[in-house]
Amino acid sequence: MAAPASAITLCETPETENNWDLPGLPFTYICEYGYIEHSFQGRGHIFIVDQNSVPLHTWQTSINGPWYESWVGLGGEARSQIYPYNCTYQGRQCLRLEVVGTDGVWYCKWYDAYTVGYWWPSQNEWAYC
Repeated sequence: MAAPASAITLCETPETENNWDLPGLPFTYICEYGYIEHSFQGRGHIFIVDQNSVPLHTWQTSINGPWYESWVGLGGEARSQIYPYNCTYQGRQCLRLEVVGTDGVWYCKWYDAYTVGYWWPSQNEWAYC
Protein backbone atom coordinates (compact mmCIF):
# COMPACT_ATOMS: atom_id res chain seq x y z
CA MET A 1 0.00 0.00 0.00
CA ALA A 2 1.34 3.42 -0.94
CA ALA A 3 1.97 5.96 1.78
CA PRO A 4 -0.57 8.80 1.83
CA ALA A 5 0.58 12.09 0.37
CA SER A 6 1.60 14.57 3.03
CA ALA A 7 -0.70 17.53 3.46
CA ILE A 8 0.43 20.87 2.10
CA THR A 9 -0.18 24.28 3.57
CA LEU A 10 -1.37 27.09 1.32
CA CYS A 11 -0.39 30.74 1.78
CA GLU A 12 -1.41 33.98 0.09
CA THR A 13 1.19 36.26 -1.51
CA PRO A 14 1.63 39.57 0.35
CA GLU A 15 0.78 42.94 -1.16
CA THR A 16 4.12 44.43 -0.09
CA GLU A 17 7.39 42.56 0.27
CA ASN A 18 10.93 43.76 0.94
CA ASN A 19 9.76 47.34 0.27
CA TRP A 20 8.50 46.17 -3.14
CA ASP A 21 4.93 47.25 -3.81
CA LEU A 22 3.23 44.36 -5.57
CA PRO A 23 0.38 45.81 -7.62
CA GLY A 24 -2.55 43.57 -6.74
CA LEU A 25 -0.98 40.22 -7.53
CA PRO A 26 -2.52 38.03 -4.84
CA PHE A 27 -1.97 34.34 -5.43
CA THR A 28 -2.12 31.11 -3.46
CA TYR A 29 1.14 29.17 -3.21
CA ILE A 30 2.53 26.14 -1.38
CA CYS A 31 3.97 27.51 1.87
CA GLU A 32 6.52 24.71 2.23
CA TYR A 33 8.11 25.76 -1.09
CA GLY A 34 8.35 29.37 -0.09
CA TYR A 35 7.96 32.81 -1.56
CA ILE A 36 11.34 33.36 -3.19
CA GLU A 37 12.63 36.91 -3.76
CA HIS A 38 15.63 37.44 -6.00
CA SER A 39 17.42 40.37 -7.61
CA PHE A 40 18.80 40.07 -11.14
CA GLN A 41 20.30 43.04 -12.97
CA GLY A 42 18.84 45.40 -10.38
CA ARG A 43 15.24 44.25 -10.84
CA GLY A 44 13.16 42.30 -8.36
CA HIS A 45 11.94 38.80 -9.25
CA ILE A 46 9.56 36.67 -7.22
CA PHE A 47 9.06 32.92 -7.63
CA ILE A 48 6.35 30.73 -6.15
CA VAL A 49 4.89 27.27 -6.75
CA ASP A 50 1.09 27.51 -6.90
CA GLN A 51 -1.45 25.16 -5.30
CA ASN A 52 -1.36 22.99 -8.46
CA SER A 53 2.47 22.64 -8.23
CA VAL A 54 3.03 24.99 -11.19
CA PRO A 55 6.15 27.22 -10.92
CA LEU A 56 5.23 30.91 -11.35
CA HIS A 57 7.23 34.12 -11.72
CA THR A 58 6.68 37.87 -11.72
CA TRP A 59 9.24 40.68 -12.02
CA GLN A 60 9.89 44.39 -12.09
CA THR A 61 9.81 45.63 -15.68
CA SER A 62 12.66 48.10 -14.98
CA ILE A 63 15.00 48.97 -12.11
CA ASN A 64 12.83 50.40 -9.30
CA GLY A 65 9.98 50.29 -11.80
CA PRO A 66 6.52 48.76 -11.89
CA TRP A 67 5.83 45.03 -11.65
CA TYR A 68 4.68 42.91 -14.54
CA GLU A 69 0.89 42.76 -14.34
CA SER A 70 0.50 39.05 -13.60
CA TRP A 71 2.16 35.80 -12.55
CA VAL A 72 3.68 33.90 -15.49
CA GLY A 73 3.90 30.11 -15.61
CA LEU A 74 7.32 28.56 -16.11
CA GLY A 75 6.03 25.15 -17.20
CA GLY A 76 6.10 21.74 -15.58
CA GLU A 77 5.25 20.69 -12.05
CA ALA A 78 7.51 21.27 -9.06
CA ARG A 79 8.16 19.21 -5.95
CA SER A 80 10.43 21.82 -4.37
CA GLN A 81 10.88 25.53 -4.11
CA ILE A 82 12.42 27.35 -7.06
CA TYR A 83 16.12 28.08 -6.56
CA PRO A 84 17.29 31.18 -8.52
CA TYR A 85 20.99 31.95 -9.10
CA ASN A 86 22.74 34.74 -10.97
CA CYS A 87 25.30 33.28 -13.37
CA THR A 88 27.52 34.09 -16.34
CA TYR A 89 27.43 32.28 -19.67
CA GLN A 90 29.81 33.19 -22.49
CA GLY A 91 30.57 36.46 -20.72
CA ARG A 92 26.91 37.45 -20.35
CA GLN A 93 24.87 37.65 -17.17
CA CYS A 94 22.07 35.13 -16.89
CA LEU A 95 19.53 33.94 -14.36
CA ARG A 96 19.50 30.19 -13.65
CA LEU A 97 16.55 28.43 -12.01
CA GLU A 98 16.61 24.97 -10.46
CA VAL A 99 13.66 22.90 -9.25
CA VAL A 100 12.87 19.27 -8.43
CA GLY A 101 10.30 17.74 -10.80
CA THR A 102 7.60 15.17 -10.02
CA ASP A 103 10.07 12.38 -10.85
CA GLY A 104 12.52 13.58 -8.17
CA VAL A 105 15.03 14.83 -10.79
CA TRP A 106 16.57 18.33 -10.75
CA TYR A 107 15.58 20.52 -13.70
CA CYS A 108 17.06 23.86 -14.80
CA LYS A 109 16.35 26.76 -17.11
CA TRP A 110 18.26 29.93 -17.90
CA TYR A 111 17.18 33.46 -18.74
CA ASP A 112 19.53 35.48 -20.95
CA ALA A 113 18.53 39.13 -20.87
CA TYR A 114 20.97 40.09 -23.62
CA THR A 115 19.66 37.83 -26.36
CA VAL A 116 16.31 39.57 -26.72
CA GLY A 117 15.32 38.24 -23.31
CA TYR A 118 14.33 34.61 -23.53
CA TRP A 119 14.29 31.44 -21.43
CA TRP A 120 16.28 28.38 -22.43
CA PRO A 121 15.21 25.74 -23.27
CA SER A 122 11.92 27.71 -23.47
CA GLN A 123 9.37 29.59 -21.35
CA ASN A 124 7.50 26.34 -20.56
CA GLU A 125 10.24 23.70 -20.73
CA TRP A 126 13.05 22.66 -18.38
CA ALA A 127 16.32 20.80 -19.06
CA TYR A 128 18.05 18.23 -16.86
CA CYS A 129 20.61 20.00 -14.66
